[in-house]
Amino acid sequence: MKKKIQKVMKACNPLSPQVTAGMVKFQNGHLIAYGGTFCIQVPVSVELDCAFRPQTLLAFYRKVRDGASFAVKGGKLRVKHKRETVTMKCLPSEEMAIIDVFKEPRATKWIPKGAMKSLLECVDPSHSVAAMQGICLRDGKLVATDGKVMLAIPCDIKAVDFVIPIDTFKFLSTCDEPVTGWAFDGASFKLWFEGGMTICTRVIGSAEYPDIGKVLNQKLTPFYISEKVVDDIKTLDCDVLELTPKGVRYIADDDSIGTIRAEVDGDYRFAVRKKSFDTVFKINKGVKFFTNDVRSVIVGNGGKSFQSACGVLAVDTFTKYGA
Repeated sequence: MKKKIQKVMKACNPLSPQVTAGMVKFQNGHLIAYGGTFCIQVPVSVELDCAFRPQTLLAFYRKVRDGASFAVKGGKLRVKHKRETVTMKCLPSEEMAIIDVFKEPRATKWIPKGAMKSLLECVDPSHSVAAMQGICLRDGKLVATDGKVMLAIPCDIKAVDFVIPIDTFKFLSTCDEPVTGWAFDGASFKLWFEGGMTICTRVIGSAEYPDIGKVLNQKLTPFYISEKVVDDIKTLDCDVLELTPKGVRYIADDDSIGTIRAEVDGDYRFAVRKKSFDTVFKINKGVKFFTNDVRSVIVGNGGKSFQSACGVLAVDTFTKYGA
């Protein structure tokens, strides 16, 4: 029970002016929480209907409580196990509103935790456009961009187009149980998990979400980074990189400039933010990258597994540093 309480509490929002946003409830054989963004339901063996603040019950389950009894009387929830009893105020379960999707689930495999965490790296939760504060599910792909870096990962959920809020996606990226099904009713998106848990989230309209396919699905020219500098780039602590066939230059935090020499056949010169390039670099296959004719982006080599890209900076980025 302790793990289930801790899990559903992830959906609570104690800062909300709505009192029930910081509560959980027993209803229809489930422990449920909904703080205004997403709703978690976990099966439990408690046949009660009441809503309450979960902190007291969590403290009660500081140790194993096999066979604990639950009862509601006079607006209070009473939980007893052997010599210990706790009593807490509660409300009728119907006073705590939740969201749900009342459709049969369609089968899905979803995407791995690592892929979800990579998507989260590409989101700016403080972006002025609400649609860009989450992950877009569009055309059978989960897509993320902050305007500087973009990532698209294929999934088997098609014929929908909406944005999953970042708080919901952060929680999903922590779940170990496999997703088995999904449903969408036009306002909320629901996922079913192997162990019986469900997560239902509000969605954000995607009308203002950019079409990154225009960047990723264009005629591109390959270029290579020397294998000799691959590991060096990974460990660099800097803000900006400049990539050329002769190696790499970088600007450190104190505005000093470093150089890594390596000869590679080709003709290119790119300045790019290290943080954005790292996101593409770590999931890129090998040292092969792509760019378009105007050299406004660097596109990763993700094969069929994913598509990624980051914008490049002006070619005179290093000029102000006397380089």
